[in-house]
Amino acid sequence: MALFCCLKTATRRNTRRHATSTNSTPNPAGAASSSALSQPSQASQSVPTPIPQASAEPTSTTIPASSKHLQSSGIQERLWATSFEELEKTKPELVKAFRRVIYTKVNQPNLTPNGPLKHGEEDSRDPTPEELERWIKDGLLRNERAASVQKGIGVVVQVVGPAKHIMNLVVQAVPQATIPWAGICLGLEILSNPSNESSTNSDGIVYVSSRLQWYWELGSLLLDESKSEQASEKLRSELEKNIIQVYVALLTYQLRSICRYYRHWVRAILRDVVKYDGWAEQLESIKTAERAVQKDIDQYNGVEVRSKLRQLADEAMTVRTGLQNIHSTLQDQAQRQEQRAKDDKDEKCLEAIFATNPRSDKMRIEETKGTLLNDCYSWVLQNDEFQRFQAEQQNQLLWIKGDPGKGKTMLLCGIINELETQPTSLRSALLSYFFCQATVETLNNANFVLRGLIWDLCRQNHSLIKYVRHEYDGTSQALFSQDNAWVTLRRIMTAMLDDPVLQGATMIIDALDECNVDREQLLDFIVSTSTVKWIVSSRNWPDIEQKFKTTKHMNKLHLEMNQGVVDKAVNSYITFKVNQLAKSKDYQEETRNAVESHLTAHARGTFLWVALVCQELARVGRVLAKKIVKEFPTDLNGLYGRMIKQMKDSPYAKVCLKILTLVSAVYRPITLVELHVLLSPVKDFEDIGLDDWREIIASCGSFLTVREDIVYFVHQSAKDFLMDKSTSSISRSSIANQHSEVFGKSMDVLCGTLKRDIYGLKKPGALVDQVSKDALGPLAAIQYSCVFWVDHLEASQVNTHVEASPDKAPVDINALLRFFKTKYLYWLEALSWMHKILEGVKAMEKLERIAVSLML
Repeated sequence: MALFCCLKTATRRNTRRHATSTNSTPNPAGAASSSALSQPSQASQSVPTPIPQASAEPTSTTIPASSKHLQSSGIQERLWATSFEELEKTKPELVKAFRRVIYTKVNQPNLTPNGPLKHGEEDSRDPTPEELERWIKDGLLRNERAASVQKGIGVVVQVVGPAKHIMNLVVQAVPQATIPWAGICLGLEILSNPSNESSTNSDGIVYVSSRLQWYWELGSLLLDESKSEQASEKLRSELEKNIIQVYVALLTYQLRSICRYYRHWVRAILRDVVKYDGWAEQLESIKTAERAVQKDIDQYNGVEVRSKLRQLADEAMTVRTGLQNIHSTLQDQAQRQEQRAKDDKDEKCLEAIFATNPRSDKMRIEETKGTLLNDCYSWVLQNDEFQRFQAEQQNQLLWIKGDPGKGKTMLLCGIINELETQPTSLRSALLSYFFCQATVETLNNANFVLRGLIWDLCRQNHSLIKYVRHEYDGTSQALFSQDNAWVTLRRIMTAMLDDPVLQGATMIIDALDECNVDREQLLDFIVSTSTVKWIVSSRNWPDIEQKFKTTKHMNKLHLEMNQGVVDKAVNSYITFKVNQLAKSKDYQEETRNAVESHLTAHARGTFLWVALVCQELARVGRVLAKKIVKEFPTDLNGLYGRMIKQMKDSPYAKVCLKILTLVSAVYRPITLVELHVLLSPVKDFEDIGLDDWREIIASCGSFLTVREDIVYFVHQSAKDFLMDKSTSSISRSSIANQHSEVFGKSMDVLCGTLKRDIYGLKKPGALVDQVSKDALGPLAAIQYSCVFWVDHLEASQVNTHVEASPDKAPVDINALLRFFKTKYLYWLEALSWMHKILEGVKAMEKLERIAVSLML
């Protein structure tokens, strides 16, 4: 209610400023002077009515209705003025702070509670009654609209209706009485913003606001001579004191609530406003004062008065229920909005740290490599090293190592499946994993390993995102890609692993040897963390062995030392693959058995060798199967050499060699569309389409595979073979030439494709999110060139010093200058659409170094 006090005080100030003379009328004890209550006016001036002396015998006086109304208003005005004067004497700073709030709300109605005040606000004048009345009506209308949206028009009538009704009565009787309703509007405003205040304070505001009409009618019902019936002077005097105490108590509560809510505006005046929390005690003081009044009321014999007060009390309870419902609904809505805002920020944060979805990578690997057979990995679950690792809490690291093609990746896929399907009571709290792949940019870097693990953990338990938000808030997506990214990611991961929710969790990293960038830092991080368990796989590389030797509690599972169980697993895989061949190629039983027998005898525990041989057998008829299977070398390098020889004998030999050289040189797997752009036109194959590329890639031995229109090496060992000078016809000079060719081709396609507003949006300043990342459109074919053209320029220069090639073309300086003069801005636009601006910045840094070396 914030209440009728302000009106009297503001009116008092106006009177002092504008009145030229004041006639004083004696008042009964406790009443304020009339000059402090009303503003002189020729038309109407409200003068406090003295309380008549009560006689022993009741008297009856007939008063006209209009006079009764004015007399009633005078009583109410006097009571509130006296109450406010009492409050102003005892709590001057509180009243001063309240004045500032009222003035600010009138003059800056749209200012938020935390908004900046205008200069000089502390010396402001009191608003005029006309200004207040206009503001109050607008405020009630705003609250009515807000409430109607939340709870329906019925509740609005119950809650806002009484307030408007009282205001109309007050304004009609005493035109100056507009300031009290400033408090009402402010109280309703606090209720409409519940998220900022304590529930105890809000409950008190609901209670006080629901009894507005009871408070207003109290004085006129009980102290008006025409309604006082047989009440004695002593009883009426005691009742008046108690009513004033009620008003003082509720004024204190409302003013303190309002100043607490607008603490940003009044902090300098009321310094303890932020610390105050005695809302329950202060509300109880109001109720105590009300009980004293009620005790006096019980001495009244008038049926009319009691009935009216009971009616007002019932109406107050109805209003209170309505206010509580609205407040509860608004509070729920505020919490939902706050949660939605938090969720939006969380999603932005996860989007920033996202690089790859490890679970999608696992699905891709399983589908590419074929069906995951239980017999191929179940043996590891019974292995002593694995069981000790799981059973003993101090054992924090399990290292599974073996030669290429031994099935390490599929072994880890099987372990993951088993751990994820364990009953909740038996498995670790959380399981996260990452699959490294040397040929994929987002899978061969220590930063991306941690980003993948962090992203996956946050998706599983959303509470963990607070550790990412702690570093990310106030920065940008570049935080996870800049030079200090590893330090930031390590700090985030360390904090997450210390969270109790990750106690006993398991982290799995496959193919650690394929983490080409900052592998040593990743190894240091793994061996330094002891709060979770780690399962890692890799080849038998000395640098990894050396790092893991420093750990006290490590279990090592060497596949070559478990040859017997590995052979059994490979034999199960052979049976499965041969059965597939027999069905698809219609093998006779004799052929099927002969193929299975040969594979079993020569597999040497290598899953990859079996898979490649079966892939080659799928290309020949059943008649030749028994003969062809015996021609395959029994080791991987020998098998790759045979595939190269067959490729050279095919009509696609030259173009296949170009494809293998290109795929060996690029920095990430490229799409068929990108491959087509970078290789076309091919001599003698000018009209090649996308489907034709699939057929040609199938002729590249079994080195490559195409999945979802992306070209991959079938295995890292295949790329290693091609890059090995001693075993392959793809020399380092060929790779250097390829880098130069990719750079030159990139310049051509970028200059031929890039243009202003490439998507034709015709909306300068359009946000990049308006175009889906998956809908690249005109940029799809040149995406690789946009991002990596500088890398290929740099590599072509570096490799020149290692091994010169006589037919290597020099850098086309003119093409480079033409690009910067005509396409540079369009290139930046394209990078922004692809969310690759940071890569563009790094490219320019590289180009600057290249320019210095070339003395451009």
